[in-house]
Amino acid sequence: MKIEINPNYREIGNFLRALPQLFPKYGKVIRESRSTVKVFKVNGMQIEVKSFKTSTLINRVIYKYFRKSKAEKQYRKALRLITNGIGTPEPVGYVETSHKGLP
Repeated sequence: MKIEINPNYREIGNFLRALPQLFPKYGKVIRESRSTVKVFKVNGMQIEVKSFKTSTLINRVIYKYFRKSKAEKQYRKALRLITNGIGTPEPVGYVETSHKGLP
């Protein structure tokens, strides 16, 4: 499991570490299509969490060795937008899980 936490949200690090087990059972679904978006209440904050569907085998290999994950790309893009003064919600972090060595 790969995890990166925004320094402004270190206090919810335990929640992020437990997220792979919590996501399937808890949270309020606000969107379910190609990806699932749920809302969680953590330390008095409302956190939106997006879970991407599992890619095809070839794409999983590509994400493992050649590209950054969708989660990491969205996290970094949000940080870049904020740095450039473009309004977007502050990213909390991202968690990448793997199965049999592939994302």
